Amino acid sequence: MYLKEEQVRDFFKTVDDNFQHAEVRIERVNKHLSRSSENFKSVNETKAVFNWGCDDPLEIERWCNSFKFRGEYYYYSVPKLTDLTERIGLEAILYKYLPTYNKSIGVWKYEKKTQPK
Repeated sequence: MYLKEEQVRDFFKTVDDNFQHAEVRIERVNKHLSRSSENFKSVNETKAVFNWGCDDPLEIERWCNSFKFRGEYYYYSVPKLTDLTERIGLEAILYKYLPTYNKSIGVWKYEKKTQPK
């Protein structure tokens, strides 16, 4: 999320060009949140900026078809609300149930396996 789309693409291409097998996990935000990094206190305090957001995990497969999407974890989708509110605060309850937010930030997992020739 802190890299620009071109940098994320270059990263996947570099891994693809240099490794036969790889597992990559990326922390990402959706496009909506990528336009609002100033609303995140922890991000604001470091003067960081969200530069890239993605809504579709298969987009990365389209960039680099040797990588396959293998899993996802979303921060606002944890099963126990108490875990969520302890980490984020009461507003997290709303985020869990609003479609714009419930899958807005999390980790996507990709795997590359080259078939033997």
